[in-house]
Amino acid sequence: MRYILWYIISARRQRPRVERTPVERIARWPAACLALLGMVSVPVPLTQGGPAAGPVAGEEVLVFAAASTGGALEDVAAAYAAAGGGRVRFSLAATSALARQVESGAPADLFLSANTLWMDRLEEAGLLAAESRSFLFRNRLVLVAPQDTELEPVTVDATLDLEAMLDGGRLAIAEPVAVPAGIYARQALESLGIWERLRARTAPASDVRHAALLVRRHEAPLGIIYWTDARATRGLRVLAAFSSDLHDPVAYWVAQLADAPAPAAAAAFRAFLQSDTARTIFSRHGFAPPHDADSR
Repeated sequence: MRYILWYIISARRQRPRVERTPVERIARWPAACLALLGMVSVPVPLTQGGPAAGPVAGEEVLVFAAASTGGALEDVAAAYAAAGGGRVRFSLAATSALARQVESGAPADLFLSANTLWMDRLEEAGLLAAESRSFLFRNRLVLVAPQDTELEPVTVDATLDLEAMLDGGRLAIAEPVAVPAGIYARQALESLGIWERLRARTAPASDVRHAALLVRRHEAPLGIIYWTDARATRGLRVLAAFSSDLHDPVAYWVAQLADAPAPAAAAAFRAFLQSDTARTIFSRHGFAPPHDADSR
């Protein structure tokens, strides 16, 4: 099918342009449609969380998504396309930056947040479609170092001496005021009673993936990032995992935006994100399923 469409488009581009009246152009449509129907089979509607067939499959969906979900979402989009779904594009950044774009009127169909409070904020502002919000999966924080580090694995408790481990270097974290991964890292360090001593020794990054890169490039000897990003970033070694008791739940939510340009297509992809196929992919990337109906 892809090659047939490519051939038609290429042939049209190579033809000399012929000006036709509106009546002539309308008259050519029946023949063109019949020719196309002779080459293209009618898709079969899918069920059980699969994408809808028909016009929805031809619409593009734009998803504003937390940077930490990028790799998993690309695989989900590929599975969606293989199942007959339409094209999906992703704008990946820190949840806080994307939420502010939505508040400023940026056009998008779905918002995938790595933080409950930012999703709450958009919902309270009336920017989400009614009853479209769903809890997708969870994540966790880990302490990482470059792969060639001489540091040994440690236990995250009251005996943890990050200052000594940093040895004059800085601790890479996402921006700790608004970016979810940074907020969780700050909360964990506050719970351990060492945030005030370490805050001047941090290297804040725009999002969690940039924090991971600071460590991989040896620009910071240690970093606190998501487990999924530690798995996805080459050149990192996990030294410890943080207990979820030290910070708010790392909860990921998805919702359709109230002014979604392609609402039907958005609803179809949102349903697919909650399908067994998508959950298997997210699990493969290290995300954990929700343990209950709500994480708030």
